[in-house]
Amino acid sequence: MKSRKTQILIIVPALIAAIAVFTLIMKENSLSRAAAAEARLACCDLADAAGEMADASSLISTYDGAIAFARAAGAAQAHMSRARLEGCESAYSLIDELVRRERTGEEISEVCAAFAKAVSSAEIDGGSALRELLASAQVRDMLSSEQSANADFLCLRHLGNGGSANAERTARHFSCKNCELFECESNGFPPSYVLSGKNVYICLTYDGERVLEYCFDRDVDLARDVGEESARDLALSVLDGQRLGRLFVMEASEQKNGIYRFCFTDASFSRELAVIEIYADTGRLRRFSAVEYYRSR
Repeated sequence: MKSRKTQILIIVPALIAAIAVFTLIMKENSLSRAAAAEARLACCDLADAAGEMADASSLISTYDGAIAFARAAGAAQAHMSRARLEGCESAYSLIDELVRRERTGEEISEVCAAFAKAVSSAEIDGGSALRELLASAQVRDMLSSEQSANADFLCLRHLGNGGSANAERTARHFSCKNCELFECESNGFPPSYVLSGKNVYICLTYDGERVLEYCFDRDVDLARDVGEESARDLALSVLDGQRLGRLFVMEASEQKNGIYRFCFTDASFSRELAVIEIYADTGRLRRFSAVEYYRSR
């Protein structure tokens, strides 16, 4: 009897431990499958956004085409952060460069089409075609010219390295405190930190203080609308918070696809210097871009 009790005392804890290990493995496998499924969906969303960029690139001479291209580019950067494509971090810089060239009226439809084609297979090849495109001479030349073109960021040229911790603090303060962020490679000038998460993308100057680009991507409830006045008030408060003074709205904004888009400039420029997009359903910030503002200072 004593021997049987001893066996039970040994077997039961071992069985409990085995069940716990099995449960943990099953849970990890479930989480892994869920993460993989989410990444696949993000790849599909990325392909859709890249396709919209390619379609809009032939219409950038029109107001609607320029807006469609900017929205698609912002969405592509947000989806990139969710797609978990290793070795494709310089795609952020490529999208930024395409946006810069679109704003100056340059021909970008060929590269946009190549980008759309490369990401269309990312769900299957894990980003292999995209990595080949990013390593191609055409894209390398574009990113090299980006650094030359961006050399006029005079007010940012001498910024020191504030460290990734400082950059992350700014990113969380600007977006949300509990978002999961990962540091990514940045090939642009001025030297910057690029952080991305599940559905957020943010680029900051190398001192970790100033926000160059931000995009928070999510589905929109088209049945709700806070109104243009409330959206404009938030856009102006973002400008004030980022100390982008003496800017005014270039033209009246209208709500499209549940998003208000405001373009800002100042008296000395005819082009947009800052772009802010506000979700119509919640009145929260969707996108912020101050790249042209800092380039012109």
